[in-house]
Parts: sequence; C-alpha cells; structure tokens
Amino acid sequence: MIPHRHRLVVISALGSIQFLTWGASFYLLCVLANLISEDTRWPLRWVIGGLSLGFLVAGLVPPRVGLSSGSPCPFRADTRCGIVRS
Repeated sequence: MIPHRHRLVVISALGSIQFLTWGASFYLLCVLANLISEDTRWPLRWVIGGLSLGFLVAGLVPPRVGLSSGSPCPFRADTRCGIVRS
C-alpha cells in the first residue's frame, strides 16, 4: 500500500493537472473563438454554444457510466465531478 504522504502528493498533482486542463479547455476557446468562427463561417454563438454543449454532456455522462460500471456507489463521486465540470 502507498504511504499516506505519497498518496497526498499524487492526489494533489492529479487534481492540479485536472484543474489546469479544464481551465485551459474553457479559456482557450475564448482566445480562438473568433478565429474558428471566421475560418468555418459559423456564427460565433454556435462556436460558444458547442463548447457549452460539450461541458453539459461531460457533466451528464459520468453518472451513467458509473451506473453501468457496477460500482457500489456510482453517484457520490461522479455526480460531484460532473456538476463541477458543467
């Protein structure tokens, strides 16, 4: 078993990486949305709406995956994670 101190370091590192990647995925579109809109000739609302839809799906899917995985308590962790991501 991994000592408590090492688990804390691993969990903190994974949490920090997840925080940065989700933040980057959200704020990167703020920088690139106009370029994407111009290049694809889609309205800017569609580009931003696509990101919002993606976050909504990312928030709704984890609890259902948890249910299908046979986890004894699929909602407790997955739902909190999904709500934060939405």
